[in-house]
Amino acid sequence: MQSQRNRLLTAALATLLILAFSDAVLARSKKSGSSSDMGLERDASGTPIIMKGYRSAPRQADTPRPGQKTSKSVRIPRGSSTYVPPPLTSSSFSGAGATTGQAVQPYNPPKITTFGDRVNNAIQSYPLQKGIGNNPTDMQMYIRQNSN
Repeated sequence: MQSQRNRLLTAALATLLILAFSDAVLARSKKSGSSSDMGLERDASGTPIIMKGYRSAPRQADTPRPGQKTSKSVRIPRGSSTYVPPPLTSSSFSGAGATTGQAVQPYNPPKITTFGDRVNNAIQSYPLQKGIGNNPTDMQMYIRQNSN
């Protein structure tokens, strides 16, 4: 009978402890609340403890906090900038210090001559250089010498 009473007493104490601490656990989970909290501990001002050494610029009185809404709305017109530079006149170019720069020339790379180009040139120049007459004899040798 004693053991059964001890078991009931132990169960009742366990139930009381669970009920007593469940309020604190529920209050803590409601306090952290947001899904972006990620379980970071915060100090009294709401700054995460991990950023303890970071010094940010002091907040001004008119700057709203992240959770607050602003009461004043600012309307920004759409479109281009309102600044229009003054037109250039011919008198601004005729000053003593004004000089016109040289026109930029496009880059023309040197011509690349491949082996095929050199062979073609040798074939076309053979009749005028070596192939006098209708019986050319050393055309292959001429092309080899001029293409390499």
